[in-house]
Amino acid sequence: MQSNLEPKIRKMMEEDLEWIIQTGVNTPEFKTGTGAIQFYSKDTLKRWINDDNGITLVAEIDDQKAGFLLGYYMSGPNDGYVNCTVVDQDHRRRGIGRILQEIALNEFSQMGIEGHKCDHVFCVVNETDEAMLRLKKEVGFEVGDKFHYVEIMLPKKER
Repeated sequence: MQSNLEPKIRKMMEEDLEWIIQTGVNTPEFKTGTGAIQFYSKDTLKRWINDDNGITLVAEIDDQKAGFLLGYYMSGPNDGYVNCTVVDQDHRRRGIGRILQEIALNEFSQMGIEGHKCDHVFCVVNETDEAMLRLKKEVGFEVGDKFHYVEIMLPKKER
């Protein structure tokens, strides 16, 4: 039975990370076609949620996790980057992704220094992820040209 309650959006906490990782690993849209690890480690996520430039949101309905958004403000170029938005399969088509996007965009608009707040936010969306492309357009993103995803995993440095 679906709830009609509005989702509650809050900052991500360490207690959420196991669910976030499991959900991220099981989200096919994150597959990049490369041999690199396809989602973030627990250590990376811990640092992210404690970083003042991180935009880390969790959506809950009836005290159950329903989705999340990971973003980051880059002060050098004064840009926001939405790394990913995920809504649990059981909670899709209920406006949760839109609410996560809108709250993140509002948070990005407050980042930066007075007189030079963040005014540019971007993300990468798989061209086959029509639902996410539609959502991004609905909240005001423009869809640009197709690019190839390229990456390299750097070796760990000895300390």
